[in-house]
Amino acid sequence: MEWSDLNNQTSADDVNEQESLLTALAAERLALGDKVAAAKYGSTTPINDEAREERLLAEVVARSREIGLDPSLSCRFFRDQIEANKVLQRRLHALWSDHPELRPRYRPNLESEVRPQLDMITQQMLLRLKALECARSAAHHVDGTLYESLRGLHVEALRIALGRIRGRADTNRTSDGSDQNRHDPAPGS
Repeated sequence: MEWSDLNNQTSADDVNEQESLLTALAAERLALGDKVAAAKYGSTTPINDEAREERLLAEVVARSREIGLDPSLSCRFFRDQIEANKVLQRRLHALWSDHPELRPRYRPNLESEVRPQLDMITQQMLLRLKALECARSAAHHVDGTLYESLRGLHVEALRIALGRIRGRADTNRTSDGSDQNRHDPAPGS
């Protein structure tokens, strides 16, 4: 294994680790979706709450700017989290309607029990998104910089390797740029 392979592997490992941590938080957030569904089931609180969603997204954008995270990335990411949670809530409500024996026995308080937990996960997710963005940037920088430097080394090495052939070809050109030995076989023929 070469140093460059090790360096690239470390960058890829960092990205994978951040993705895994973010995935775990997304799963934890969805698990809380069961409590959100239970809190809303049989109440007047709708599954779709556009005003609440917009407030959450505005908070996400503001916090993203504070920590130097691309707000459009975090906004898209949290829109997906919201949609996933709504799908879960709808399916749970349908299941509970069809199978009353599966209905939750306890209705948690959405404002005092569940949302504080969701808010805490949101903050952790934003920090993980930032860490993932940094890890991906570092991996790209290492890969891109290394690639460009290796490409430059290879171009230089190829120039050296072909220098005599090119030098010979250049000496066979006349002052008008035409080939003096047009009928010479190509090198390696």
